[in-house]
Amino acid sequence: MELTGIDKTNQSYFEPLLFLDGADPGEIQILAGVIHGGSPVAAAALGVDLARKTGRIVSIYTRPDMRRQKAGTMLMKSLEILSRQYKLDRMECFFTEKMKGLDPFLRAYGFMTGRKKSSESCRMSDLLSNKRIRFMMNEKQSIRVRDFGAIERQQINVLNNMLAEDGYSPIGQDFDKELSLVAFLEGEPSAVILCSADHSGKPEVVVRLLASFAKSPIVIPELLATWLNVMTAAYGTDATIRFYSVNPGISSFVRSLAALEPGQYVLYGEKSMV
Repeated sequence: MELTGIDKTNQSYFEPLLFLDGADPGEIQILAGVIHGGSPVAAAALGVDLARKTGRIVSIYTRPDMRRQKAGTMLMKSLEILSRQYKLDRMECFFTEKMKGLDPFLRAYGFMTGRKKSSESCRMSDLLSNKRIRFMMNEKQSIRVRDFGAIERQQINVLNNMLAEDGYSPIGQDFDKELSLVAFLEGEPSAVILCSADHSGKPEVVVRLLASFAKSPIVIPELLATWLNVMTAAYGTDATIRFYSVNPGISSFVRSLAALEPGQYVLYGEKSMV
């Protein structure tokens, strides 16, 4: 068996073995594959987040007829070498319960595995029924809020630096720039809400990031009030809002506004590289 890198010249060759739906455009993508007998037998994808010093295994898969032949071992060892070359502090992997073989495989290579909450959700109408939010939606805002599509590149760089300091990934591309908002306090970015919307059935809005960098307690409530005005103009009160990467300090504030439905869980593996 032969280990090889995957690039534009040979990616189509390994495509059936790569699952890149969960790839983050903001990460450095490194692909590796294994060839045996002139055909591809295994492939893996590692997303490198330099800001968080984290390597995320986006995909690792061995052809069923070639399992237990050490192809997966070759891939995992190459991912660990790459993680050390990039001086990463840890590696992580999110996966579903359907991927039953991945849990023992990761544990065999020193990963701690378990269940991790990935989301919480509520109805738009539940948020709108909150007196505090209703009041703020009708008040003149003391902060300036702009949609993400209208802010300058330099302001995005400032936001990315703030996110990195708080342990978040850089801002990617998988969000709606008109529905996502940035709050400014004294001319500086002070809070951000990034989201995307699913229009295929009953409207569902996914909040991918809600974070505040300001000490002022008014920033997040006023940002949310402005955002809900934008959302109700677009979807009325029918939409479901699903929260993903919400700052832990803000999560309790969101819970105080509405009863959140039980979160969905994913399986999670993590290994320290330090």
